[in-house]
Formats: sequence, C-alpha cells, structure tokens
Amino acid sequence: MEIHICILSTMTPRMTRANLKASGIEFDETGGIVEKFRWTRGQGAYKVTLWVACLHPVVNMLASSFIPYMDACVCWYHDHDGLSCVRVAATMALFERYASNTRLMVTTMPCLQYPHKSNVRKYYNTLGFERERLQGTFAENVENIVQQHFTYHKHLD
Repeated sequence: MEIHICILSTMTPRMTRANLKASGIEFDETGGIVEKFRWTRGQGAYKVTLWVACLHPVVNMLASSFIPYMDACVCWYHDHDGLSCVRVAATMALFERYASNTRLMVTTMPCLQYPHKSNVRKYYNTLGFERERLQGTFAENVENIVQQHFTYHKHLD
C-alpha cells in the first residue's frame, strides 16, 4: 500500500528548501512546480510519497488534477512570517475545494530577522471539528500523519 501526502507550502521556495534540507530532502527553488519525494521509513510494508509545492498560480491551476487523489493534504506555513500566514487562507480554501483530509503544519525555522506574532485562525471541517495543527518537526509530523492513516484504515477492514 502506498500513502500519498500533499504538502503545500505558503512559505517562499527558499524557506521551504531550507526546512526540507534539514530533513534530508533536496527541494528545487523554482516556483510553480510540484515535486515528488519518497519518504524513507525505518520499517513497515507501506510506502509514503510526499508531493511538495509552494503556493503559486500554476500550482493553483494544477490542483484539481492531483489534490483529490491524495490521502492527506497539509498546509505548511511559517508561524513568524507575515506573508506565509496570510497565504494560509488561500491554501485552506484550495484544499477544502478538493479534499477533506487536511491539516495545518507550523514551522518556525529558519529564524527570521523580524518575527511577528502569528494570527492564523482556526479551521474546521464540515462536521465542525477543528482541523489538526501539527507543531513537531517535519519528520515527526509526517510520521504522525502516516500513523493516523494506518489506524484509520485498520479499523475499516
């Protein structure tokens, strides 16, 4: 079984690359592309594929062709970058149009010269439950998504 996770970053491509590099992933800084990565796991028969992109008009146009087929969607933002926080609303609106299994993922790396206090509002699903906000490291967050996916599908069988 393969799990596909879409990570749409509201950060600049340079900030996204810096965050992914810390996890051993080489991300291309070119805007408007969607990159596919294999997430290496210690054990298990499941394969995890990460689809990573930055918010861009080209990605918005391509969204209908790949987001509905994802097992999980993540809006990744920098908590101390004003522009990144403003883009969260557009990203969540895009995800809510095509997918129901969405989460928010927060990062504060790399450190910014002029940080600000985040004012990203809470998001709710169609049943009124608050969407999960992941606050661990990138690796911890991906493993958390994978474990929740396994738990959910184990109970469906």
